[in-house]
Amino acid sequence: MRSPVPSQRPDLSAVTRQPVFDQDYLSVVEFLTELPLKTKTDRSSFFSGLTKRLFSVAEETVAVQLAPLLLSRLVLLDETAKKMFLPNMLTCYQGIFALHPNNVRVDNFILVFLSIGDARPDYSDNPGSVNALLSEHLFKEQVIPILLRIFYVREFQIRSVLLK
Repeated sequence: MRSPVPSQRPDLSAVTRQPVFDQDYLSVVEFLTELPLKTKTDRSSFFSGLTKRLFSVAEETVAVQLAPLLLSRLVLLDETAKKMFLPNMLTCYQGIFALHPNNVRVDNFILVFLSIGDARPDYSDNPGSVNALLSEHLFKEQVIPILLRIFYVREFQIRSVLLK
């Protein structure tokens, strides 16, 4: 990779297969951005294992950076995602929160919270169990605004997924 001769350097695809770039976050983003090009079989296997893969990604990263991709129209309309992934994404767990030491008060409202402890439950392989990906705080802060925007879409399939 560090060769001064360009012809002796590996191509980009070889570089991206290196362990430093082989992360669940990057592969999820790549798959979701290429979702329209994927086959039904590829989408099915991806969404079947997506929740488990997202447990290896920081919860804040899932909420802030991945939630818009994970709640896109194509994901909401995918049958495997509806069954295997969306119940986990659209469910939150009770987190444990404390006030930030330098919290900001505006009209007696506290604006900054810190998540304390490792409150995120472990992933469970039990069939039918829901593995909530996000704490209640992150869900309210990041996912609810996305859902509100989605709910204004006047498409029956989208609204029925959200209401289930």
